[in-house]
Amino acid sequence: MDKKKLAIGILLLLAVPLVLFNIVNLVGGFVPVLESYKKTPYQFEQAFNEQMTDYGMSIDIDSVDFMYGSSYPYKVVPIQCEDGSQITCTYYPTSERRKSLIMLIEFEQLLTGDADEVIYIKPLLEFLMEEFETPMLEDKDYTYDPVTAVTYNEAMQNCEDFLAGTSRDVKFLITLGDGFASPVTMKKETDEGDSLSVSLLAWHG
Repeated sequence: MDKKKLAIGILLLLAVPLVLFNIVNLVGGFVPVLESYKKTPYQFEQAFNEQMTDYGMSIDIDSVDFMYGSSYPYKVVPIQCEDGSQITCTYYPTSERRKSLIMLIEFEQLLTGDADEVIYIKPLLEFLMEEFETPMLEDKDYTYDPVTAVTYNEAMQNCEDFLAGTSRDVKFLITLGDGFASPVTMKKETDEGDSLSVSLLAWHG
């Protein structure tokens, strides 16, 4: 065999593993996260802007910088509301990287007290469950852990009761088929102005 051809052949053999490694990394960057409760901030942003447009809401997570002061960096992002409602979204990702995963996410609405004010906590809770806990949609009256966790419909009833009642906070669990439990917390704040909030511990690593 010609020495030149042999040398080219050896170089090609050496290059194949490197090429395959780069291809796998490239493809891996486009593979979506399979578990519904694992969302990157940009997956969340896209889903929010698609699903909440009917309520006149949109969000741009790049409109603010990260904040610090806890174990993880976090962002407090204002939600654009066509009716002028003041709502923020606070989320804690695993890191500042683009492919980080959201661990905790909270929506808070400041209240004006106007008679015609629209409260958006219920549709925001619906969004959280439908986006992060999608298996609950298969049967809204079923839960994988009836002893400690609620169904989709029970969660929505808890929300309605909370909004209509006088309790300062309410907590309940929603679960996935693999046994992962997600705590939901709803609060009324009056110390620094009236507000309502709903949060979901989506994933804790």
